[in-house]
Amino acid sequence: MRDYSKTYIIKKGHHYVRWFQMFPMFHRNIKKVYFEIKFDPSCYWFPSRDNDDTDKNKLFGLGFGFNHHKNSLRLAWVPNFSIPKNIDIYAYSYDANQKEVTRIFITTVKVGKSFKGKITGLNKSRYLIVINDQPISIPNNSKDKNWGFYLRPYVGGNNTAIRTMKIDVSWFSTHNSDFI
Repeated sequence: MRDYSKTYIIKKGHHYVRWFQMFPMFHRNIKKVYFEIKFDPSCYWFPSRDNDDTDKNKLFGLGFGFNHHKNSLRLAWVPNFSIPKNIDIYAYSYDANQKEVTRIFITTVKVGKSFKGKITGLNKSRYLIVINDQPISIPNNSKDKNWGFYLRPYVGGNNTAIRTMKIDVSWFSTHNSDFI
């Protein structure tokens, strides 16, 4: 078990985190991932610029194997344009056919306030994600490899970061499926 804690910065006009934060961090034989995330107020904007502002931004996740577009599970986010200073959190996964399998709303969180969660069910037919005691289940239609890499924040679809954004992400994983 190893703890990781990072403040990810995505510059205005960009999709990706800063280049030195993009180096892959690999995982192997993990069973559960626990995380804590906090959005800086820079991650919320209003009003929406266009229809593409409802595209889900990537937050955190796991890629299995080398290509996360063939097999991965991610948390995603988008500002809630109906509730000021709130962000909607989603889960989605990709299957071996390189298509998005499922996108499921999980919960709404406040900017500036951290939230905790866990991901379980790795190498099973369904992933279980719990955020602030709100559980959701999402199908896993692929055979997870026992190795891969952690996925970092990314802004877009089509739009880039409206301003420089900061997201704090802390996580640890365990190889023990009975760990609580």
